[in-house]
Amino acid sequence: IFFRPASVPGAKLLGMLPTTPSTGSRNGSSPRRQYTPRTNRSTFQASAHMIGLSDNAMDAFRNPMTLKPEDWRRATQEQFYQSEEIRRAAADNMRRSTSAQRAAQHKRSEAQEDISGLLKSKVKTTEGLIKNLRHRLDSLRSAIVLANESAKRLAESHTRKESPLAVCTWRLERRKRRPKTELVVDPCQQCLEEEKRVIDKARKELYAAAHYTKKLIVEAEDIYNSLDMDHRDKSQAALVDKRCLQWMSASGNVSALPNGGASARAAKEIGPKFGGESAERSRVMNTQHLSDFSRDMEARLHNTVAKNQQLIQQLDRDCDVATKTSESQLKKKINETEQLAQGLHDQINLIDDKIENSVRTLQQTRDQLRAYDAPMAVAKTQLNWRRSMMPGPEVIDDPVHKGLQNQLRSHAGDTQALHDKIRSLEHTIRQLETTKARLLKNMEDKTKARDLDRTLNMYPHARGAWLD
Repeated sequence: IFFRPASVPGAKLLGMLPTTPSTGSRNGSSPRRQYTPRTNRSTFQASAHMIGLSDNAMDAFRNPMTLKPEDWRRATQEQFYQSEEIRRAAADNMRRSTSAQRAAQHKRSEAQEDISGLLKSKVKTTEGLIKNLRHRLDSLRSAIVLANESAKRLAESHTRKESPLAVCTWRLERRKRRPKTELVVDPCQQCLEEEKRVIDKARKELYAAAHYTKKLIVEAEDIYNSLDMDHRDKSQAALVDKRCLQWMSASGNVSALPNGGASARAAKEIGPKFGGESAERSRVMNTQHLSDFSRDMEARLHNTVAKNQQLIQQLDRDCDVATKTSESQLKKKINETEQLAQGLHDQINLIDDKIENSVRTLQQTRDQLRAYDAPMAVAKTQLNWRRSMMPGPEVIDDPVHKGLQNQLRSHAGDTQALHDKIRSLEHTIRQLETTKARLLKNMEDKTKARDLDRTLNMYPHARGAWLD
């Protein structure tokens, strides 16, 4: 059997090199050179052990010309066995590798699912916080707008009180010019002083309320800015988490992220400032505390706006009542002075008539008595009507009732005086002259006071520009 080394399985692994020539012939041709292997011993042993040859097979391969047929078959059979074992080991390694890959992929999938669930929960929580923050921002902004409008109304109400105060002050100053006999603290004077006090108090309260409202608005603006900053941060965080979910659903590779893996490596190097569930709870609680704080501030703003509105209405009502009372008392004072002046004038005329014509005095007095009958009847009728026809709660001893009684008493007194004067006409001429002079002076003073009060009531709705 002619042995060719290249036909032996594993010959290339044994590192066989070209052999040396030997003599021989094939098919009657000229002798050709045969080759014997020239191998490096260390390389040969390493290659043989690598394919699992026995020592006998290795000796046979070192000297193939001495190889026996049974050794040759045994070497080949050993190679078959070794090849089968290597193949089974490779298949087993492949199965273990596939199983490990599947386990790693399953673990990675579970981790991604966990992260995806955490991201979804985080996004849901953040969106809830964003919705709450947006609601609080809108609500707080509306409350701030209402508070600004309330502060503006306070300032306007404070400005509206300037003209009534100027008019009231002007009236008080003008009434100081009355004659000395008329410088009395009458109801009109008391009402004017009370009006001034009410308006001054209202202006102070309006100023204090406006100052407090503006201070509260500044605090609310600070809270609004904090809410807005937190809302922007939460919106940015939700956007980032949503993009992470999109990237996870699109691809699990780091290269799918923006800038490849640089962003992931940078985020890994930087890392979050805090970690764990406590950080998430702290994040949510901080937003909730800020939201609760804004809700409390909003309630304070609404409460302040409501109080300001009530304060404006109450103070306007008080000032209007005080002003109307002053004007009413001023009109009553004018009417009363007019009646007194007219009465004085009548008395003077009567005295003049008595002095000029003592003969006709009696007749004139009787005529005057008859002239008093109709006013007395009217006054009595009015007084009876007010007593009988007025509702129960309205039957009071008001200034009108007193005026009617005073009028009746005055008419009765005048009538009695006329009777007395008729009986003692000759004895009272000097007294009549003295009385006439006193009445003239009194009438002059009352006429001046009446004219002055008329000027005070000439422009009740003036804004103060005409005051001097």
